[in-house]
Amino acid sequence: MFIILFHANTIFCVSESFDDTRCGTLKSKHENSFQSLSNTEDRTHPNMASRLCCSSPSPLSHQHRCSQTYSRISPSPTTKPKTSLPLIHVSLQQHQHPEQEAPSSSSKPRIWVNPNNPLAKRLRRKSNSSRYVSLVKFAQSLDSCDPTSEQVSTILASFGDTVLERDAVFVLNKMENSNTAPLVMRHFRDKIKPSKDTELILYNVTLKVCRKSMDFQAAEKLFDEMLQRGMQPNNITFSTLINCARMCALPDKAVEWFEKMPGFGCEPDGITSSAMVYAYARTGNADMALKLYDRAKEEKWRLDAVAFSALIKMIGVSGNYDGCLSVYQEMKELGVRPNMALYNTLLEAMRKARRPRQAKAIYSEMISNGFSPDLVTYASLIRVYVRAQFSDDALSVYKEMKEKEIEMSSILYNVLLAMCADVHRVDEGVRIFKDMKSSGTCQPDSWTYSSMITLYSCHGKVSEAEAMLNEMIESGIEPTIRVLTSMVQCYGKAKRTDDVVKICNQLLDLGMVPDDRFCCCLLNVMAQTPNKEMGMLTDSVEKGNAKLGSVVRYLVEEQEDDGDSFIKEVSELLSSVDAEAKMPLCNSLIDLCVKLNANGRAHDLLDLGLKLEIYVDVQVRSQIQWSLHLKRLSVGAGLTALRAWMNDLSKAFECGEDLPPLLGINTGQRKYKPSDKGLFSVLESRLNELNAPFHEHPNKAGWLLTTTTEAKSWLESKGSTESISTSNSLTQTNEQWPVTVNNLSYLYTQSKTPLQASSQNPFTFTQHHEHPNSPEAANPHDPHAKSQPLSKNHIWVNPRSSRAKHLRKKKSLSSISASSFSSLLRLAKSLDSCSQQDVSKILNSLGGKIVEPDAVFVLDNMLNPEIALIVLKYFQQKIKPQKHVVLYNVTLKLFREVKDFKGAEKLFDEMIQRGVKPSIVTFSTMISCAATCSLPHKAVEWFENMPSFECEPDDNICSTMIYAYARVGNAYKALSLYDRAKTEKWHVDKVAFSALIKMHGKAGNYDGCLNVYNDMKFFGTKPNLVTYNSVLYAMGRARRAWQAKVIYEEMVSNGISPNWPTYAALLQAYCRGRFKEDALSVYKEMKEKGMDMNVVLYNMLLAMCADVGYTDKAVEIFEDMKSSAACRPDSFTFSSLIDMYSCIGKVSEAEETLNEMIDNGIQPNIFVLTSLVRCYGKAKRIDDAVKILNQFSGLGIVPDDRFCDTLLNIMIQTPKEELVKLTDCVEKANPKLSSVVRCLLEEQKGDVVDFRREACELFNSVDAESKKSFCNSLIDLCVNLNKPDRACDLLDLGLRLGIYTDIQSRSQTMWYLHLKRLSLGAALTALCFWINDLSKALESGEDLPPLLGIDTGLGKHKFADKGLVSVFESHLRELNAPFHEATHKAGWFFTTNEAVKLWLQSSGGKCTQEVYV
Repeated sequence: MFIILFHANTIFCVSESFDDTRCGTLKSKHENSFQSLSNTEDRTHPNMASRLCCSSPSPLSHQHRCSQTYSRISPSPTTKPKTSLPLIHVSLQQHQHPEQEAPSSSSKPRIWVNPNNPLAKRLRRKSNSSRYVSLVKFAQSLDSCDPTSEQVSTILASFGDTVLERDAVFVLNKMENSNTAPLVMRHFRDKIKPSKDTELILYNVTLKVCRKSMDFQAAEKLFDEMLQRGMQPNNITFSTLINCARMCALPDKAVEWFEKMPGFGCEPDGITSSAMVYAYARTGNADMALKLYDRAKEEKWRLDAVAFSALIKMIGVSGNYDGCLSVYQEMKELGVRPNMALYNTLLEAMRKARRPRQAKAIYSEMISNGFSPDLVTYASLIRVYVRAQFSDDALSVYKEMKEKEIEMSSILYNVLLAMCADVHRVDEGVRIFKDMKSSGTCQPDSWTYSSMITLYSCHGKVSEAEAMLNEMIESGIEPTIRVLTSMVQCYGKAKRTDDVVKICNQLLDLGMVPDDRFCCCLLNVMAQTPNKEMGMLTDSVEKGNAKLGSVVRYLVEEQEDDGDSFIKEVSELLSSVDAEAKMPLCNSLIDLCVKLNANGRAHDLLDLGLKLEIYVDVQVRSQIQWSLHLKRLSVGAGLTALRAWMNDLSKAFECGEDLPPLLGINTGQRKYKPSDKGLFSVLESRLNELNAPFHEHPNKAGWLLTTTTEAKSWLESKGSTESISTSNSLTQTNEQWPVTVNNLSYLYTQSKTPLQASSQNPFTFTQHHEHPNSPEAANPHDPHAKSQPLSKNHIWVNPRSSRAKHLRKKKSLSSISASSFSSLLRLAKSLDSCSQQDVSKILNSLGGKIVEPDAVFVLDNMLNPEIALIVLKYFQQKIKPQKHVVLYNVTLKLFREVKDFKGAEKLFDEMIQRGVKPSIVTFSTMISCAATCSLPHKAVEWFENMPSFECEPDDNICSTMIYAYARVGNAYKALSLYDRAKTEKWHVDKVAFSALIKMHGKAGNYDGCLNVYNDMKFFGTKPNLVTYNSVLYAMGRARRAWQAKVIYEEMVSNGISPNWPTYAALLQAYCRGRFKEDALSVYKEMKEKGMDMNVVLYNMLLAMCADVGYTDKAVEIFEDMKSSAACRPDSFTFSSLIDMYSCIGKVSEAEETLNEMIDNGIQPNIFVLTSLVRCYGKAKRIDDAVKILNQFSGLGIVPDDRFCDTLLNIMIQTPKEELVKLTDCVEKANPKLSSVVRCLLEEQKGDVVDFRREACELFNSVDAESKKSFCNSLIDLCVNLNKPDRACDLLDLGLRLGIYTDIQSRSQTMWYLHLKRLSLGAALTALCFWINDLSKALESGEDLPPLLGIDTGLGKHKFADKGLVSVFESHLRELNAPFHEATHKAGWFFTTNEAVKLWLQSSGGKCTQEVYV
């Protein structure tokens, strides 16, 4: 309801709230005070006030706050409104007679006040409220009456013939019945006889009633009635209809009405447009939704939680999960409070994105905002935690659901059981399984039993797995292939080969088709089976995978073939299995070959594994070292690779090639599953037999090293490499080169006429030119027509291309053409196998006249490069010289296929000597040949020689060179070509992307790695396993564990299975990022899959466990490492364990580990000494600390900065009377440090300047990373000795030297003190500094910001027992300081400036020594 106020020809409007109403200029009564009413409230605010729209613009916007009680509006009758204005409601003025009303209406302007506004309530007390009550009763009576004109007229008869316009609007606005409201509106319309503007107001208010009752059909009918009466709808009309459609869950209708507005001359305002963000998002029109959303942010429209929820859901459907989080963050920044639906939508998006940490943070925020989770919330949380294997969090949610008696669905039970199987939570899995059966609402299904059997099989629990299988069958559920695979794995672990065969037979009896996972499991079992039992599994392997069975029988039964058949079958086998099965399959097959003494087969398999990129980075060559990496190979594969590498070395020495000074073999220090011995021990023994000069590296476990000089002398003394084993070269390209296709469709004449087959050659297609004298134009029935050959204008088409196959099918290819094709193919094969003397005899069969297409076809199908050179010379004598470049190009292509770059270079030199000008195809072939031979520097050389032969590289060659320049490390050229590729939209191969990522990673530009990776996806190039591994290694080096996890999840979701390098990269990233649960999960997964760990990975895990305090896990991993028989603990291993025990003060365990280290022949280092000293210090055994220091000094170990810092921290924890014992130790370790310490201990009263100078010299002498630690420890020592002045001197010196930075930050709204990188004593000293600064600021009259905060962080200093949060909480309480711990920001303490002023005034405004007590 509205209060009417009068003031001197000016009209004022009072609105209810800043976000729901706006005001506009009102006309006087005779000019129709109201023009229209609006309906801007959201569906969540059904009682929100409507709007008035007038002919004059308003200077107020919807951003004005409710504190503006009213605003003066100057009438402007000539200006039309650009936007609709907020609704203003009905009058509280008493009903007057017409004769009393008329004068005032024309002379006194009025203001309308929302009846729900507190101002209206205050004014109502001063006025007579009887009229208001009566009008409300009228509205209630009309809502409850029958929707007939008679009933409505009867109720409204008491109004008489004179009805005030504002009373009519008030009654309609209070109504809620959409069936009766139109009748009431028509009654008022007939009584008032309004103008068009006033009538429009009545219609708009009635439309609002339809919206309130969510009757969209009634609203549409009312709109049609408006148009029939000649009414012109305005913005408020459309705003009401759009919101009505939105409330009725009809976003399509909202869009339809929004797009109708321009047709009626209405321009949507900000409020209407903001409502359409929701509608467009719900209909999936992302372009319009985001366009309006951007406008809303720019023009500061108000958006509600429903619109944000729809945006998040729309963006999540498109897979842009970062966009979901961005919208959520912007929502909070705009001050919009999320609702329950929005939180659930966001959690579901994080589930799809596999982002459990973000989901967890969102859930915590939701709880802190007072929302209670429902079933949808819990379901999303469980699924996101399960997908990421956050087992503890998932089980915690499950427990909470049980406590709240929320029913679980079968899907939720199953995903929890699958997670328990993956993370080996046997007890929890059994408990959940029992809960599921006893729930009464969910019963186990196939997925349930499969997960339980997998859970038992991973631990080799045969009886439990068999019992679960029987229960599954008794429940009427047929076992699946996954169940039987788990059973095979279980029996294999228990060495029950007969049962494995039995299961395989049962699988086939059930009509199941074995998949790759099952076949891989069978092969793993076979790899562990003795030779005498191998025959039992051969039939099962053949039944499981015929291709694998055929390959195994080749080896086991020693079948003979021509060599090609075996490689062909193995290649087909490896191409048919999953990516994760390729390497274990190839390793096991090579081991089988070595066991059966089939070394030739072993070499063939190794060569095939390199070509198919199953084995990558087996050789790594730099300027200082040539390394052979065998850590991912089995014993047989490692020996085979060693023999091939020795052969490569011998050839390199014979050619006089410059080799790096150091040669190394990395065995990885681990044992392959089927082998009894580790690869290191086997290779060491083999090299000793050969008297090879390789020696074990003293500091790198698993490495065997020698110098190039020693290796050369040894090889020369051998005389030949026969004793090592003659083998094919191991040198292979590590990546598939992005070859620029040598297009053999050479165009001899440019024409667009149709092609027909030539009778001379089935792949020579002539171009017909209609000419009256040509044979083609002659009458075919004319006996005098000449039978002449076809036109010489023709195009040769590569017979292997799809185009040739298509043309071959045409009727024009006669049987003669087919026979010609076959004869030329036989001719090429005959040439490959003939001697050099027989070449001319074979080629003479072509006759005296040889056409160029036949010559090209023969050369293109040859495989012997030596014979091809003779054939080339023969054809050159028969064909015109201008065609010779084509013949040379085809022959060069042959050299590329056999990877003979030197032969290709010789042929190119001959080509130049004969005066044949090379073409762009020539250079393309030479460049790709160099790349295929792992000679990227040669590719660069040939690319840069192209301009000298007047050849301009095309897009394909330039795109190819991105890879070459990246491989040789020329970042400038690689990135220049890459930028051109993006600008000109060249095709860039995935291998080029991988090379760019590696190049950026080596340079430390990890953001560049991610940019290239994102570009790759943007251009539609699907990453392969090599690409993913390259990015993961880069993220590991960058210590970006979270990004590594996201990339890994994306890789798995794209169907790419991780291999050993993937897991190694993940472990590196997780260990460096201290993602402890994720790292341990990867470790368990590697153990489950039978992947071997090397000493580096073990050490990374142990170091991480030591840092995060996972003592039990570290001991378990250490025992696994020792029992592996492939990895021996090294110095780093023992150091990590001793450091872990020292952090928790376990002296006996640290001493036992030290003794074990010495027993293994490993000398302790400075790291071990430091850890032991810290261990004794924690145990308060100062004498032992001094003793161990003296013992280690005799070993020649020089103390470093880290050791000195440890000594300082021991002094902090040592009673004052025992500090003298450590003084001499400090003197020996660092004299400058000793000088500073003695100043503190001996209470010297020297000049402060001298103390600061000595401390400054100390800080300048230590490493940059040790400065802060030294300063922290010295300040702690000052606090411990009750010398606050010295502590303040050190803190001030630390600030001046830049050791401490950003301790304070100040803005207009807040003054922060950041202490999270300081020790306890340094933090207390900094607090004293800060309090004094605050006091000085108050004394000088400076205004403090409204908020003051202290950030202590969540962690604790590594040498402290308590975190800063707990210490500061009690310390601030002792000081009676008005700082309180923040509930929404962990580790923060806040207060206001007023509270600080009162406290400082009451405490005297100074920080005294009592702060430190």
